[in-house]
Amino acid sequence: MKYRKILEIAKHSPEKVDFTKLRLSFAESEEYIPCIPDIDLAKKLERFLKDGDIKKASEVIKKILDNYYLDINAHVIADFIFDELNDKGKSYFHRTFAKGLIDSILDSGDGKTFETAYKVIDIREEYVILETMGILANHQEFVEWQGHKYDVFEEFDPATGMIKYIHFNIDIPKKWLDEYEIRKSLLN
Repeated sequence: MKYRKILEIAKHSPEKVDFTKLRLSFAESEEYIPCIPDIDLAKKLERFLKDGDIKKASEVIKKILDNYYLDINAHVIADFIFDELNDKGKSYFHRTFAKGLIDSILDSGDGKTFETAYKVIDIREEYVILETMGILANHQEFVEWQGHKYDVFEEFDPATGMIKYIHFNIDIPKKWLDEYEIRKSLLN
């Protein structure tokens, strides 16, 4: 099923959608562009939230989601905004959508090894997962292993005194970025 069709279903009934299919269909679509947040909108949103202007924040979050509907952080913020506006239906919707996206990533592996790395379609997803897990990584490294690309985060666990590694398979966004660089160099 194509991305737009799955997305339309998800916008009406997020609890009935396979979020892995949604994410992967997006990555295979012509619309796919990883890692391109709208900085101006993000700054506006931050300002309105800081000022407590929740109504204007709701308008901006809608624009952010129009630009990139699979932005997990935007759905988390939308959940907060609509909860503040006492719109429990929209709050629940965005919470469900964010949870579906997060669960899709968590279900893709356990992050403990290269073989069981979490599969992401956008580098920002890595940071959402780390935050969700309460991990404060103190080091990140890009690694190529057996033909695949990974971001590996290192976390020191003060409880055990051990270092843990969290692996993310970044084949999808890395392939797009590599192809983008090739296209860009051909134009210059």
